[in-house]
Amino acid sequence: MTRSRRMCSLTPLSNPACAAWAKRPRRAASGPQDGFMTMDALAGLFLLASLATLLVVALNLRHRAARELASQRDALHAAQHALQTLQTSRQLPHDGVIVIPSGHRLGERQWYQVAATKNGRSVSLFGLAPAGLVPLTTRPAGDPP
Repeated sequence: MTRSRRMCSLTPLSNPACAAWAKRPRRAASGPQDGFMTMDALAGLFLLASLATLLVVALNLRHRAARELASQRDALHAAQHALQTLQTSRQLPHDGVIVIPSGHRLGERQWYQVAATKNGRSVSLFGLAPAGLVPLTTRPAGDPP
């Protein structure tokens, strides 16, 4: 106990020094409540960090899925273009597309399987085209001529 506090406890509050001491701003009592505030702040920071991590992971997964879907669309577009080329101009499609006859004929037309691969994604389509296209396969992209 300080001297002024001891003096004010013995003298009445009419003493100006004791009145000023009694009206001073009081610090909150230190005790278990101080620890709760620290724990709340740490829990909030932990929650913020976990939500930020979750956001980064979700964005990464979205980007990867968009890349794979774009590769799938590219392969589908190549296969559709190859089948259309077979049907209209009776020419074999460009490199990277494989054309396989199924053996089933329908009049002057034959069923063909057209397979295309782009960036590791494969697509296979079936369609009718004029029969007797030779050769029936094209070389895959990346093979030497």
